[in-house]
Amino acid sequence: MANPRTFPIQTATPTAQPLLGSPLTANISACAINSSSGGTGGQSIAVADSSIFKVGDYVNIIPVAGATTPKAEYQVPVTAIPDGTHIVALNSAPHNSGDWVQLWWPCAQLRIQEIKGAAPAGSLFLGSGPDVDTSGNNALEDLSLDVTFQTPIRQTNSDNAANYWIISSSGSPTYQPTLWQE
Repeated sequence: MANPRTFPIQTATPTAQPLLGSPLTANISACAINSSSGGTGGQSIAVADSSIFKVGDYVNIIPVAGATTPKAEYQVPVTAIPDGTHIVALNSAPHNSGDWVQLWWPCAQLRIQEIKGAAPAGSLFLGSGPDVDTSGNNALEDLSLDVTFQTPIRQTNSDNAANYWIISSSGSPTYQPTLWQE
């Protein structure tokens, strides 16, 4: 199995969020894709934290639950990361501040390490969509029952980081994801 990719420590909140993602911190408009440049380029997109992304990653830009944003963007390439709060990516629809830029990364295995702090944190729930709630409804796993959650090793890249959402029952517990590709 290929080397793992360990991501920076993330913070969960009592609102469901992608396991690996960052909210937009400003509205963005549709980007005109320049076909003469081979579809490269894009626009600067303001996010809360760009440290989880790498040039060449693909992301989904998705509206927050119940939003009226026109549509989600799927598998949009990241072409540059100019600083800690911006990525450059292609997108074809406008999106609102608060929408999510979610890592789209095929993986064969996933490990989530909850970082135990001095102050007790609420339960940390892992789900397969934004419908996971603070009581653990629709959760795949209660991460507070075990400090480390690890999926079984799969034979192919049949899973994706974009399939996972996380939420805390209260407080702001932290966690560190590691993903393996085949």
